[in-house]
Amino acid sequence: MVDVRKLIALAIVLLLIPAAAATAGDAKRGLMLAKQWCTECHDISGHTTSDQAPGWRSIANDPERDLDKLHAFLQKPRQPMPPLQLSKIEIEDLVAYIKTLKAK
Repeated sequence: MVDVRKLIALAIVLLLIPAAAATAGDAKRGLMLAKQWCTECHDISGHTTSDQAPGWRSIANDPERDLDKLHAFLQKPRQPMPPLQLSKIEIEDLVAYIKTLKAK
C-alpha cells in the first residue's frame, strides 16, 4: 500500500526544485549585465576601485554587504546609482556574479 504522506512530500519537493533553481542566478548572465550597465562607474572585474564607486571585488568582500543587502539595494538603488529598474532575475544574476568575486 502506498503511503499518501510520502507521495505528498515527494510532490512538494518536486514542485520546489524549479523555484529554487530559478532564483539561483546565473553568474555569466550577471557578468554580461554588468558589462552592459555598470562599467561606467564600477570596475566589474573587481581589481581596483574608483573615486566614483567601489570595485565589485571590494563589494563582494565587504562584511557589511551580505547577499540580502545587495538584493535590497539593487531593487531600490539610491544616489549616486542610477535608477536601473532591474528585473528580479537580473538582480539574481548580478548578485551571482558579484558572489564569484568573493575571496575564498
